[in-house]
Amino acid sequence: VAASEASTRQEISKFLQPRVQQLDGVAISGAMETAALDSLKRQEAQISRELDQVVADLREVEAVRVATARRVSELEAQQEAANTRAADIHAEAEKAQEHADELAGKAVVLRQKADEVDRKLRSMAVPSPEDQDRHKQMSQAELVKEYRRLKQDLERYRHVNEKAVDQYLAFEEEHRH
Repeated sequence: VAASEASTRQEISKFLQPRVQQLDGVAISGAMETAALDSLKRQEAQISRELDQVVADLREVEAVRVATARRVSELEAQQEAANTRAADIHAEAEKAQEHADELAGKAVVLRQKADEVDRKLRSMAVPSPEDQDRHKQMSQAELVKEYRRLKQDLERYRHVNEKAVDQYLAFEEEHRH
């Protein structure tokens, strides 16, 4: 009985040996698959964390982009306002230059008139020796006629303040000496 039991065991062992090896291979394969699966799960978790970080970074970048776009819009509006103000100032400067040119032209005309009046005032203020000689030789009627002509010439300057004329003549006299 013992020999037959040992022989049966040996036969069973021979028969089961390939199956045991197959099962060992499956077990090794399963262990490798389990290890590979665990590795893949770890990689998936790592990738998920990295993906979450990328999404968070993208949200932050988007927030910065929106803030930057808003600031750019504000700066563009300020630039437009500055350009408009510069154009207004340029237009005002051109008007001021035109007005200054107009005033300069008027000043030249007024200076010419003032010089003419000054010349006439000087000629009326003190008669030249030739005029004195001429007046001495005139008849009374001629003197009256000359007086009326001079009075008429002076009438044009009636609006001139005498004190201002005296001050002007004194000023001219000081600058001549």
